[in-house]
Amino acid sequence: MQHFQSPTTQARSSRRAPGAARRLCLLLLSFLLIGATHAAELPVELIDHASGNGMAGVRIAAYETLADGTQQWRTAQDTDASGVARFELEGLGQGRTYVLKARPFAHWLETDPITEAAWYGWHVGKLAIQVVDGKTGAPMPAREVWLREQAGDGSYPYVKN
Repeated sequence: MQHFQSPTTQARSSRRAPGAARRLCLLLLSFLLIGATHAAELPVELIDHASGNGMAGVRIAAYETLADGTQQWRTAQDTDASGVARFELEGLGQGRTYVLKARPFAHWLETDPITEAAWYGWHVGKLAIQVVDGKTGAPMPAREVWLREQAGDGSYPYVKN
């Protein structure tokens, strides 16, 4: 048996099909976007606390802090000539937490937890010293210096150079 459609019925069917397909596509797209996280930009300026200048050429690593408290490496960037590194971090500002780690001097440093996508000025190196001759006052460049931090019990267990 052959089904016959009048020209009017055919015109209505063809108009409905594109609209229905469009609605179906939008519905599928909305399901795909539910729960999806987006990368957010985090510009970080590594700043020498003593001089106030940006620190060029320092590698900064971004770690995500997971629900169990462990840290998972995500990416790393080198600071540019002005001391800035730009990160694209998934879920930043949407409930995920990151910390940054860098070694601009002799030991590793870590930021406080970062939860929002905003410019982050990271001041490092709070101590600037100059070694001088005790008798003449003349500078003594390229000398190794050891710094000991006194613990609460009076001992000096922490040594930094």
